[in-house]
Amino acid sequence: MKSSSEKAYPLVDILKLLLVLLFLGLNTKLFGDTKVAYYIYTVICRISVPFLLFGSGYFLASKINDDNRNIIIKDFIKKTGILYLFLATSGLAIELMKNNDFSLFNILTQMWKIITCSSSNISWFMGTLFLSGMLVYFINTKRLFQNVLKLFFVLFVVGLLFNTYDFLIINNNFKQLYEFLHGTFNNNINFLFSGFLFFGLGYYFKLYNQDLLKKSRNIWYILCFIGMGLLFLESRVVSHHLGVIINYDYFFSHLLIIPSLFILALTSKINDVIKLNTNYIGKLALYIFYLSGYVLDLLFLYQVYKLESIFDNNLIMFLGVLIISSLLSCLLIRSLKKDNYERLLSVSLVIYSIIIIIFSLMILLNNSIWADEACSLAMLRHSLFSIVKLNIHDVHPPLYHWLIRLFLPLLEKIFPFMSSIVAAKLLSFIPLLILVVICFTKIRKEYGYLASSIFLFFMVGMPSMMQYFGEARMYSWAMCFTTIAYIYMADILKKNDKKSWIVFVIFSLLSAYSHLYSCLCIVLFFIYLFVVSLIRKDKNFFVKWFISGLTTFILYLPWIIVVLFQIKTVSGGFWIPEITMRDFIGYFQFIFYAQTLDAASGSLLTLTLIFIIWLVFIYYLLSKDKKVNKAYASLGIVIPFIVMTIGIVVSKLITPLFVSRYLFPSLGCLWFIMAILISKKVSQKNSISVLFIIFVISASASINYLLRYEIVMTNNESDYRKYQEKIPEDALIVSDYTHLQMVEAYYHPNKTIYCYECSNEKMIDDLFGNIKDNITIDDIVNFVNEGKTIYFIRYDFGVNYVKLFEQHGINYEISDILYEDWYGMQMIILNGQ
Repeated sequence: MKSSSEKAYPLVDILKLLLVLLFLGLNTKLFGDTKVAYYIYTVICRISVPFLLFGSGYFLASKINDDNRNIIIKDFIKKTGILYLFLATSGLAIELMKNNDFSLFNILTQMWKIITCSSSNISWFMGTLFLSGMLVYFINTKRLFQNVLKLFFVLFVVGLLFNTYDFLIINNNFKQLYEFLHGTFNNNINFLFSGFLFFGLGYYFKLYNQDLLKKSRNIWYILCFIGMGLLFLESRVVSHHLGVIINYDYFFSHLLIIPSLFILALTSKINDVIKLNTNYIGKLALYIFYLSGYVLDLLFLYQVYKLESIFDNNLIMFLGVLIISSLLSCLLIRSLKKDNYERLLSVSLVIYSIIIIIFSLMILLNNSIWADEACSLAMLRHSLFSIVKLNIHDVHPPLYHWLIRLFLPLLEKIFPFMSSIVAAKLLSFIPLLILVVICFTKIRKEYGYLASSIFLFFMVGMPSMMQYFGEARMYSWAMCFTTIAYIYMADILKKNDKKSWIVFVIFSLLSAYSHLYSCLCIVLFFIYLFVVSLIRKDKNFFVKWFISGLTTFILYLPWIIVVLFQIKTVSGGFWIPEITMRDFIGYFQFIFYAQTLDAASGSLLTLTLIFIIWLVFIYYLLSKDKKVNKAYASLGIVIPFIVMTIGIVVSKLITPLFVSRYLFPSLGCLWFIMAILISKKVSQKNSISVLFIIFVISASASINYLLRYEIVMTNNESDYRKYQEKIPEDALIVSDYTHLQMVEAYYHPNKTIYCYECSNEKMIDDLFGNIKDNITIDDIVNFVNEGKTIYFIRYDFGVNYVKLFEQHGINYEISDILYEDWYGMQMIILNGQ
């Protein structure tokens, strides 16, 4: 015979699922605004939450006896606490992003709301279970606490009845009663007055009142119908027809409905008829309930960013939320099955990463470009050989531009609805997919699930990362190749086998041909390996290093010659300005700055992030752990700063040749080794929980800033493009800023784009082929005299163009400020004397 803990109650499980579906239908407005829908909303759906809480308390009590009571309750607290941590952290991140407020005060405020379960986020339900379990534990173990809580419960009921009598009978004030019940009790401390009331009722119902199950079923039917009648009266007749707002639900009607409905389902003979094991269905229903609010909050967050809804149809929204919540629920149930804390953390980080990627792609894959992206896309107009010739006059190797030339036409054929701009950005997203594969194959196998999931989260969540996975430039490819070379360098140090050296050489060459500063990283890798060979005094290691280095050098030699020529060419002057202290600070901000609209909040998060990283690093260096080579780890941590130092030195000695984004190729090494160190050295639950919260907040701040900025930029670009569509075919376009000139040259390949008193490098002129520099006011006058209409794109507001045009007798029409949050341009239409 099965024990009570093993016995299944199919009808209860089915009822849980039905109520959860109704609850989800309520929040997605599945039933529309009909009268029938109103009954469902205000009567049936509202019993979902207390029923699930009652059932959780009842089934917790069903598992225990006098010998294992504390063990079972502790296990319940542990599991719900872990899940609550992740859901609450998710809720915190969502609330901060919705409010666009990452100030310390708001972070602490939202955390307090979540801790006290007064947050509007669905995580309050998990908090209720967690805190209820803790209260039950103290009640069962501390007699004083037990007596105090009993007294408190009695006073609560007496006070509730007294206030109800006062409000209803004496003052006849329904509204005041509603505000008292739902303002004082429900909203402020949900877990105690809404949650623990039903959780505790279910727990003690099972533990001390088993004989109630033997009472006549008619009593339970009567109580259930009375409760449903009260709900019906309050929500339809009284509230709607009489226009009076009252609410008995949690304290009158629900106290009748929930126990009676639960007992009727528990004792029904249908349980004996249904032979299926529905335990998983009941558990899945609970998890769908936990996560559906989280998914709905994410959809609302998308609406906040995009100002539009993903699902216009209520049924599609209901099904979408249900499917997503179900998939997430299955992942979490599987993670918690073996009480594997690290696996749950890994799954949570992967889910966060996927959400970040989806949100970022929704924004980044747009038709908005800036000057450098225009240069990348202009490569489509040239042959592979011509690309090499053009790159000789630049500072970038040709590999990425070859990829653009070879694979962009292929992507456009596969996805004919996709523009060249979106296809180019998608091409830059492919390196992230490659790193995802590396994460869940090589890194997972060698360093564990936690390390791989932390690394993935860092790749998408840390400052500056997702921006360059969605930009039509070579930086994502350079970072991908450099990171893979660094990862395989660890295999060289461990195994010194031929395969590791070959893979290392291949990705080193790919990295070196992607970007000049990723090439610098590869040089540093080879120097490090040379030092290792000297320290080890290993002849075999040195021989392999020498062959690999010589092979890399020979295959890269053609471009080494080009690099020497490039340095000589740009030494006479280049577009990069002199490096200042502000630029120096900007280099660190590029790596660590969790940007927010409030500079103080961003700085606080940044300093916290830096402190954690160096604390973990120093802690590791002082430890005796030999699982990860300390010199190798140190190289990964400091390599961005070595690159920064060399870039600054070269810029001072030769010519300015370094900007903050040139650090990007080296950042994969930093975040990879940090993921390894955190997973190995900070495996304690308390420490990793704190890090989890801090990193999620930091990532939320960075992604929030990026998405809001990208939306503004995209909207401005969209408005600007609409304005550009009005430009006649025979009109001329003139700009006073070379960056705008390049963007216009790409958008208008059949027009000559003029630059007013400014010029580009020769390579830019050759690249676009439709650029003419350094025209003057006399040229503009001549164009106007010839009857040409000129669309003058103004960037420099320090010049009084209006006065200049008036002096030369040119009629003009001035538009509003366009592209204000990026270039801040203004269109001036010149159309004759």
